[in-house]
Order: sequence, then structure tokens, then C-alpha cells
Amino acid sequence: MSQFSENTIENEVNESRMLTNKVAGFSAHCRNGQAAPCMGECPYHLDVRGLMQKVSRGSFRGAYNILSDALVFPETLCSMCAHACKEACGAELGGVSIDLSLIERTVIANAPRRGVQKFRVPPKEEKIAVIGAGLSGMTAAYTLGALGYQVTVFEKTGAPGGALKGKIPAEVYEDELNSVFSAGNIKFEAGREITDLSEMSDYDGIIAATGKEGTVQVGQELSGFCREGNVFFIGELTGAPITASVEYGRKAGTAMDRYLKAGEEPDPDKFPAPGTFELRYYPDPHDADRESAAQEAQRCRMCDCTKCVDVCEFMKYYKKVPPRFEIDIPGTLNPIELVRKRSSTRLLMSCDDCRLCEQACPEKIKTGDVLMQVRTAMAHDKVLPAAFHDFWIRDMEFSCSDEAAYFKKPENGYLYFPGCLLGGSDPENVTGSYELINKIYPGCGIYVGCCGIPAKWAGETALLEENCDKIRGIWKQSGRPVFITACPSCRRNLNEFLPEIKAESIYNILAEHTELFGKEILGGEELTVFHPCSSHFDPREQESVVALIRAGGGNVRELEDPSDRNGCCGYGGHIYYTNPGLYDRISEKRANADERPYITYCANCRDVLTEKGKDTSHILKVLSDGKRISVPAPSLTGRRENRKRLKAMLEGKPVQEDNMKLDIPQELVHSMDRALILNSDVEAVIRHCEETGRFLINGDGDHIGHLKIGMVTYWVTWKKEGDTYRILNAYDHRMSIVGE
Repeated sequence: MSQFSENTIENEVNESRMLTNKVAGFSAHCRNGQAAPCMGECPYHLDVRGLMQKVSRGSFRGAYNILSDALVFPETLCSMCAHACKEACGAELGGVSIDLSLIERTVIANAPRRGVQKFRVPPKEEKIAVIGAGLSGMTAAYTLGALGYQVTVFEKTGAPGGALKGKIPAEVYEDELNSVFSAGNIKFEAGREITDLSEMSDYDGIIAATGKEGTVQVGQELSGFCREGNVFFIGELTGAPITASVEYGRKAGTAMDRYLKAGEEPDPDKFPAPGTFELRYYPDPHDADRESAAQEAQRCRMCDCTKCVDVCEFMKYYKKVPPRFEIDIPGTLNPIELVRKRSSTRLLMSCDDCRLCEQACPEKIKTGDVLMQVRTAMAHDKVLPAAFHDFWIRDMEFSCSDEAAYFKKPENGYLYFPGCLLGGSDPENVTGSYELINKIYPGCGIYVGCCGIPAKWAGETALLEENCDKIRGIWKQSGRPVFITACPSCRRNLNEFLPEIKAESIYNILAEHTELFGKEILGGEELTVFHPCSSHFDPREQESVVALIRAGGGNVRELEDPSDRNGCCGYGGHIYYTNPGLYDRISEKRANADERPYITYCANCRDVLTEKGKDTSHILKVLSDGKRISVPAPSLTGRRENRKRLKAMLEGKPVQEDNMKLDIPQELVHSMDRALILNSDVEAVIRHCEETGRFLINGDGDHIGHLKIGMVTYWVTWKKEGDTYRILNAYDHRMSIVGE
């Protein structure tokens, strides 16, 4: 059954009102900005990206600050780190992992200081006792000291170190740990073993971190973070691995602060889980070479997922990722008077609907689909600037009118549906390919019309539904035949909105009948295939076109960049008028992606790329003509005239020529195309002005007049020379003139 039903419009309106809620969270699984694979493996949650950025720029002071912020005791922890991050990094870099150990050791060796920073906060009156001077206890002491508490560390031996002693050389850790006692308001009582917590009654809070063999008397079994009154039990004493010592100490310090300030109960689930870790010492095998470390850091790709951005010129242009769109969309859909404007309309209308973002996304986030839903919602709410799509809607209506549409009922089970713009590019694209299809399926019918995609891009659901009903009616009238499509976008649209109609690509059919054309029509020419964006939905179609080019004697290759290989030529979404800067950026990038001539199988791609100076041919024109020649792209008016000419050719009738003769300089033709002004618009202005007598004459004798057609007001400057009108200027605007 069709996607549309009698309640479609009402449902769409209701859905548009709920769209803001639906948009919320659509990018929840976006990996952009999330921890890189190496960071996910790091037990200390080191900001590896930040470290790489600092080192690659030679900022070793800043790099050391990142290390010390995460590790507290960077030299100590780096010496016992097995660098599990290397395996994750290797997976991202094809097995050649970043030598993070080299970078960390070089940063430490070139550090402007050793040890922790001195405190710069006023001291508090509360006193904290920390029992045990291992990593957990020392980190907790430092954290609380930095918050201003009066801290005393009790250690049964003569020096800090705990489980590090005997396994890591003392010269590696002792200076760092001892630096805590000179940071401020932290005292050290060495050689004092605490076995009875009642000795600590003078302290406002107690942190017990006596290690795996701790002798503190406890009234409960310790597994994970535990608390008895104002006593927190942490670290290896509770079964935590030594790799979690710093995290345990830091969280215990902040939890004690909140407990003393507000009586906030610590959440055990926020502390590291119990585990085991074999403590080993990893001596530094590297020389502290700053240049080598910087070069190694420059190899880092930062591993921040940008796969959608990598294939999307639109996202690159606006420097946006899905979470940013999630922020922009609600403000555009629901502006607040005097507070929040509808500021992102043009941005949200600049998506070309290629859907490569979804294909590239590892989480399959449907950013393009959401942006199309936004268009529909704004169109239903009458807040989408109609001028963005007015021309294309009128052009669609022309394609479906008696001036351009053509239908011939099939005598078999096949109906050729070339779309509307294949013939607009060149009528012989359709007549030649229709002749080829009739050789395969004699009696094949044909329907020349629009698939309705302009209405979809404009968010005009009712018009899209009306057009689909028309196509469905022709399909039923024809005996429910297979539609043979020549435009990948037409077939995509049929599959989406008219799934009951079976549609087959003409290229898949022709690839099985290569005997219909010469084997050497391309004469070994070096060519590049330009795949239309909608073709990535059907890899078989892409393969068929490549096979057709090779069967015709072409030496073909594909574009290397994935965004060029399957990306939009710039026509999609009708961004041509909405965002001409982005349109030019996309179309010029595609045109310059390869030095070879292109062969494509989309009329819009053919014309857009040709207009940008790229030698581009349509495969159907090549196959039907038996040769490849470079043909200029028609103007927008030329596309209209070609559609009229196609209908006349199919009917076997002469083409009806317009009576008015216009002389328009080529430079002005280009300007008119950019402004979406047709010759027929110019003719309408002149006829109106001559019939009403309402026009101006300047000092040079030039006539100047205007006419509002739809929502656009057109202005034309002309000079009549005999029976010819020489057009000097033409432009349009969306303002209405008072009194008209």
C-alpha cells in the first residue's frame, strides 16, 4: 500500500507539532565529542586529545598540566602504566599505534616543575585524618588540602609510598609524593600506626586507606567504598586495584567535602569497583626528545568521530554535527517573541537530502531525515519561506501540465518513466533510450512527468500526495506495469512513497543487453563515472553503469573521495536558491574531483557539472548516439523548452514556437538562471506592461516595468528593436508593491 492515506495531511500536521519532542535526543548516540578509544581504555581517564594537541604544538607546560590534572602524580603513575591504550589506538591507525609512553615521559622530563602545585585557598577550621600514605591516601589528602581542610597523614612506616615500595624505585615516586606535604596545610606523621579509630576522635573526618594489609579495626566487611559515620574506607583496603587509587582518593576527598558541608551521603556506585592488578614497573626506554615527541603527537587523528561531516559538504560549511542540529532545530521551529528568533531557517534548508550522513554514521543517525521532517513541519505551519521553493514547485507543475507531460499506455507489462528533467536536459536522452527499451520490451509504454521530489523538498505534503495519486492512477490504468526508471532520485522517490509500484533501473536492464550498442563507442577513452547521490541506495545500479561504460569500450574509474563518489552534485534539496554559496562550493568541488571527463546517469548531475565547466556526458545519450560528445548545459529556460520539444517529438507534432522574440546576452542568461528567472517571466512582464501601459522610460529610452507572478515581483529593462526585444536587465524580489 502507499505511504499516503486519506488522513495523511492531518497526521502530518499533528506530527509536525510533536516534531520538537521527536527531535530531542535524535543524536543521543552520536560519538562526536565522546571519549576516543584510547581514552576508554585508560584507567586514569586521561584527556589524550588535549595532551596530543599541546605536545604537537610544542606546549610542554600545558601538556604537563593535563597530565598532572588527571594523574596527580604523573611520573609515578606513568612508570607503572601498561598502556592498554596502545591496542585501542592501533585498531584505529591500522596497527601503528601512537607511542603515548614516549610522549608522556618526554612531557614529564621537560616539565617546568615536579610534584603537585601549592594551594592558593584560605584554610578551613575542619581537620581531616588520612590513615595510610599510599596512592589513595595521598591523593585524598591532596584533594582535601586543596579545598582548604587541615589534613594530617598518618603512616606506620617512615615514608609515603604504600604498595609502591619494593616494586618501583623510590626515586621515581618519593619526590612527587613528598611534594604534597609542602603544598600547604598538610602534615605528615611518619612511624605512627593507627589500629584503633577512637584515637581519631578529634578529627571531623577520617579517611582510612591503609592498603591491602591494613590493620585498621573495621566493624564490617569491606568490598568497594564503605562508610561508618564520618569514616571513609577506600583504596586497596576495600579491594580496589591500585590503578584506581588516584580516582578513589580524588572521589573520596570530594565526597568528604560534601559530607561535611551538607551531610550528603556518598554514592558507593560512583567509586571504582573492586578488582585486581599486578603492579609492575616499566622503566623509561626513551630519550626525552621534544621534537620526536611532537612529531609522534602530530600523528594522532584525535579519533573524534566526524564520519558524517567527512562526507557532507553541508555540515562542513556550517561546522555542525548532529548534536548541534538538535540544539538549533527547536529554536527555529518554536521561536519566542523578543527572546529567540527563528534564526536557523536557511541553515536547516541547506541539506541536499543525499543521506550519505546516515550511511557513513556508525550509529545510523538519521540527520538528513530529521532535517526533511523539519521542512515539512515548517511548511505546514506556514513559516517556511515559500520563495525558497516557489520556482521549483511551479516548475514541477509545468512538468505535470499538458505542455510537457506525456503518456502512452503500454502494450506489455512495462512503462518507461524517465522523469521530467532527463528530457529537459536533452530530449534525445529520452527518445533514444526509449527506443533502446522498446527493442528489449516491444510495446513498452512511457509516462513523462515528475516523481514529485520538488514537493518533498519543499515540505508540501499535499502536493506530493496529489502527484503520487496521479502516478498511481496511471500505473493502475496501465495494468500495474513495472516502472522502468532512468533517474535514481525518481526511483528512490517511488520506493519511498509508492512502494506498491515495482520499479527497475534502466541501467540494470541495459547492462544485460549490451548487444544493442557498439563495443567501441567510447574508443578506449579515459573516463570517470560520477555516481548520483541517490544511486548509493542501489549498489547494483552503480555496478551496472560501470559495466555499461566498459562494455562500450571506456576505460573507467571511480572517484576516490567517498563524499565525491556518492555525494550530491549540488542540485539536491533545491539549495541552488536557498544557499547559492554552498551550492557553488559543492558543485565546484564535484566538478574538480578528477581531471578525466565524467559519465553520469542523472540529468541534473550532467547539467550542473557541465555548467561548472566539467566535460560531462549522460550515459543514455552516449549509448543511444553511439558516441560521446561534449554538449553545453541548457539554461533554465532551455530546460522548459526541451520538455515542450520532447512532448512534440513523442507525439510526432511540430514544436510550437513562442511569438515574442527576445535577445538576451549570455551573461544576463546566467544571471537570470541564478535568480530563477525564465524567458517566459520576462515575456509576461513585457506583455503586461504593454497591455496596461504601465512602465517607465529612462533617459536612454529603455523601458522598465514589473509584474508580480505568484509571490515574486519581476523587473525587466528592455529596448524594442523592430519585432525583437533586447533585454538589458532582469531581476526579482519578494517585496510587494503597495496598491497592486
